[in-house]
Amino acid sequence: MHHDFTAEDTAEHLRGLHDSADLIDRLIEDGERTDETLGTMGRNVDHIRIMCAMPHLASSDLAPFLAAERRGRSWMLSPDV
Repeated sequence: MHHDFTAEDTAEHLRGLHDSADLIDRLIEDGERTDETLGTMGRNVDHIRIMCAMPHLASSDLAPFLAAERRGRSWMLSPDV
């Protein structure tokens, strides 16, 4: 299914990516590892991965979001401290 995204759609998707990246960084900084924080981290990591694969965002600078996705995935896989 093809969808034509508007500039407003793209801006909204980029805001969502910023929100996910910010939340990932806050969770890492807080350091609390509970089922809830792991679930939240996983959802935001997945959100970034899925959104960055969308063709209408290809011309955007996605590097900061992909870096946040990698930080979040690494945090999820790291042993409990």
